[in-house]
Amino acid sequence: MSDGGFDGLYKAKLRDNGIEYSDEDYKRFCRQLERSFSLGVLDLSGQRIGINMLTKLTKVLRTAPHIRVFNFYGNLIRDHGMHSLLQLLMANSQVEVVDIGCNDLGSPSIPNIIDIIKHTTVKSLQLGATGAAWHNNKFSLSCLADLINAIRGSGKIEALGLSGLKMSTREGTRRITIADTLADYINDDETLRSIAICDCGFTLREEDIVTTQGLLSNDRLKFLNFHSNQLADPVGPNFLSQIGLMTNLSYLDIHSCNLSSKAGLALAEALRTPSNLTILDISDNYLGDEGAIAMFTVLLENQTLTELNIACNRFTDMSAEVIGNVIADNNILCYLNISQNPIGDNGAYSIADRISGNEALTKLILSSCRMTDEGAVAITSALASNTILRILDISDNFLTRECGYQIIDSIRANESLFKIDVSATQINHFVSKAINDLCRRNKQIERETGLQPLKKQMVQLSIQRTKMPEAESRLEKLNITREQLEREVIDTQEELDSTESTSNANILVIRKSIQSTHEMIAEEKEAMKKLEVEREKMIDEYENAIKELLGNCEKEKAITEKLEKDAVDIEKAVSTEQEEAEKKQNEIRKHIEQLNEIKAQIIELTKDPEKVREFEPPQLEISLDPTKDKFFLNDEILDDRETEKKGKKKRGKGKGKKKTARANSPKSSRAKAQSTLSARKRKTSPKPEAPAPAQETNTTHPSPNNSPPASPREKTVEETDIAASGAAFNINVDGNTAPSASNLAATTGNIPISSRKGTGKKKGTGKKKGTGAVSALNRPPSARRK
Repeated sequence: MSDGGFDGLYKAKLRDNGIEYSDEDYKRFCRQLERSFSLGVLDLSGQRIGINMLTKLTKVLRTAPHIRVFNFYGNLIRDHGMHSLLQLLMANSQVEVVDIGCNDLGSPSIPNIIDIIKHTTVKSLQLGATGAAWHNNKFSLSCLADLINAIRGSGKIEALGLSGLKMSTREGTRRITIADTLADYINDDETLRSIAICDCGFTLREEDIVTTQGLLSNDRLKFLNFHSNQLADPVGPNFLSQIGLMTNLSYLDIHSCNLSSKAGLALAEALRTPSNLTILDISDNYLGDEGAIAMFTVLLENQTLTELNIACNRFTDMSAEVIGNVIADNNILCYLNISQNPIGDNGAYSIADRISGNEALTKLILSSCRMTDEGAVAITSALASNTILRILDISDNFLTRECGYQIIDSIRANESLFKIDVSATQINHFVSKAINDLCRRNKQIERETGLQPLKKQMVQLSIQRTKMPEAESRLEKLNITREQLEREVIDTQEELDSTESTSNANILVIRKSIQSTHEMIAEEKEAMKKLEVEREKMIDEYENAIKELLGNCEKEKAITEKLEKDAVDIEKAVSTEQEEAEKKQNEIRKHIEQLNEIKAQIIELTKDPEKVREFEPPQLEISLDPTKDKFFLNDEILDDRETEKKGKKKRGKGKGKKKTARANSPKSSRAKAQSTLSARKRKTSPKPEAPAPAQETNTTHPSPNNSPPASPREKTVEETDIAASGAAFNINVDGNTAPSASNLAATTGNIPISSRKGTGKKKGTGKKKGTGAVSALNRPPSARRK
């Protein structure tokens, strides 16, 4: 932005200040803006601007979107201008850094500041004092507590400046403080990286709260400005001994904190452990020789600290030796300030002996060290071979005018020193000017050294200028050659175009074929995937079928083995039963043959009644006792069936119509039949044989005992026996029917057959009649004769 672009801003400044136009003030205003404007910084610090300037900036910033920083330190924005600043920040969301320290702000501006924190993109907020303070901001403790809580809740502020804001005051006999609130914020905030809380009015106990509960608990801090606070014993040593807990800390400023030698020892011990600390300012304290020696001893081993300000710490030439060792052995330290410490000429000699070989130190401050001409000349003489040191400050020492001439002679050969400060000494103005001229010479040499390559190029160009005619003839030939080449290029280009068109057509055809091939490949892949799926499915089905068949085979094999075993058992049983049946059949045949023979004999006997009476039945191998053969149990079986039917009817009345599948099954029927047969066997157990009745004869055939003839109405024993014997001969092997009892009686014609059942009564004897003829046949002959 040109000077004309700053006219509107300068007029707004005049309205805020209520002063008249001044060329000098206008130029200074423009220079300040120009230096920072290109760097993205709007620097209006110390210009006493107010609400008119803030209103004007809205239009100016529309054409400057690169601005990221607002530096409004040391102005007169006041409470009524904070709303305009809020609107300006909300309209320029690219601004992230705001410095509004020393703007005569009070508690009424806190709500606008809280809105800036919550509703804008500001990440760095400076509210305290950093330099000369004319209109410090003054907030009540309750408003400051609200502000800190708002910052804590937003989680956006990375850098915060609260230096010079009183956070502890006394009201009568009572002290009010917000040290706990500040400590909790520092401990809990995850975003905070830089904080400045200098000269906040804390007491020693409150400093202990802030350091131990706040700072030491935050290992994310990188920048800590904590100067001008009360860190006397034991708070200071306790805090500095644990400074290693702040692992990311790279900048620490604790000057003017009333630190003792114990604090220096504690800090030195803490720095022995590796850390990221690169800049340390512990000036204006009370370390003394003990603390200073400990600090310089640590620098012999420390590989991170590049800047150390240990000025005004009241150490003497007792520390001179260790200072010389640091300068000789430490190749990391670039800045060293040991001013305002009475090290004297001994310290100067120690530095002079070792500074010539130092390859890191670029700035050395030795002002107010009580050096004399000898010490200063020794140092400057040693710098003749040092090409690294750029700034040397030996002001405010006991130097005379003659020392100035000696300094000029000693540094004349040095071309790397840019500044030697000999102010506040007895060296006069002319010597000082000569020293400054030498320093300017060195700067000029530095610039010329940088321009030396350009100068060489200038010489080369001038030499080449003399060769221009020859170069022009060559250029003409080159132009002709160029024209020929251009024509060839045109022809070649045409060929390339035709080749390119042909190639493009061929490429299109190839692409189509490739595309169709890809499609076919894709289809084949899909078909292969489907076939693969079907194959896997068929394999699974085949495996399942095989498993099922194997299972069925195993089952059938087991069943077959069982059936084969049962068949073998059945064959054995059948063969056994068949053999038994054949045996029984043979026996029955024998019995039938025997019976047939007896039958034939009986038929022959029936033809002769006399022989019938004398007939003695032969002894049979077969038992014809009705109690032993089921053949003679027909009547009992019929009776049992009638009894069962009656029993079923009775049970049906009691149980109703209930039927079961088990009762109707063939197995249950067979079981019932077997139980019935066993019952019948029990019923037909052998009874005691009745005495044989006396034989009865009719009138035609008298019995040998001459018994009276039987009554026609009575059934004789012979009738019953013959009927039974007829029944016994009823079955034939050939299926023919044997003569029955009635046929037998009819054949003889001598034995009357009665139709009544039961037994008759004997006449005269009073005895019952015997059993039938068949029973008589089975009786022994002796019994029959009786």
